Amino acid sequence: MNRLGQHFLKNQKIISDIVENIEIENNEIIFEIGPGHGELTKEIIKVAEEKKLNTKIICIEKDVLLYKKLTETFAKNKNVEFINGDALKELQKIIIKEIKNKKIKYKIVGNIPYYITGHLFKIIGELERKPEMVIFMIQKEVAERIVSKKMNRLSASISFWANPKIIIDVPKKYFQPQPKIDSAVIKLKKITDPSKKEIKSFDLAIKTIFAQPRKTILNNIASSRFIKTKMTKEKIASSLEKIGTKPDLRPQDLSINDIKDIINIFIE
Repeated sequence: MNRLGQHFLKNQKIISDIVENIEIENNEIIFEIGPGHGELTKEIIKVAEEKKLNTKIICIEKDVLLYKKLTETFAKNKNVEFINGDALKELQKIIIKEIKNKKIKYKIVGNIPYYITGHLFKIIGELERKPEMVIFMIQKEVAERIVSKKMNRLSASISFWANPKIIIDVPKKYFQPQPKIDSAVIKLKKITDPSKKEIKSFDLAIKTIFAQPRKTILNNIASSRFIKTKMTKEKIASSLEKIGTKPDLRPQDLSINDIKDIINIFIE
């Protein structure tokens, strides 16, 4: 079964390593996207029970046949709930519903179909209250872009609120059906919970700075429609110099703090 771009992980050692990295805690909610046959779900339940933790697991599965099978397989487990839906459309709504109590911590995990990765990270990045942790199995090339020392749109949008780290490399041979490329497990640990205003400002800064990645930040800012007021190139260059950022740098050369400084001058 591969109608929705799913490749099912069949290596128990890797499954166990993923769950160990989730760092399951008492009285938290774990949202699992695309549980498939329930391999990861089963291991999460096992570890939670062994540690006598009251952990709720909410699984979102788009495939109707898999959803029905999962509800049958885990029918006796009261701490697991399955939702038949599209995570890209439902995730935000489901999370808001489940974490009305601000004391409840939550995490998001899953073996993600490659084609939804970018969209899914964008949805999570726009959540006003971020998860304590995200652990996704994704395309290795994308994972490497996220942790790259050379800044890009995706790495910037994630590093704004989390510390990303590749924790496991997963060769394609461990999946059924076998994909054409290798995967990696990436772990994002929350470092901040930005406000709606901060999220909006950062999004505008990313659109400005990375409008044309090969151009200098001076040229990108000068041609942006998102900056507060119309400024000459000379004024922009002078403002960048004042915050210790060279105008002729490319977007890939910036740090998250550089981007935040640019927001303070040109966006907010």
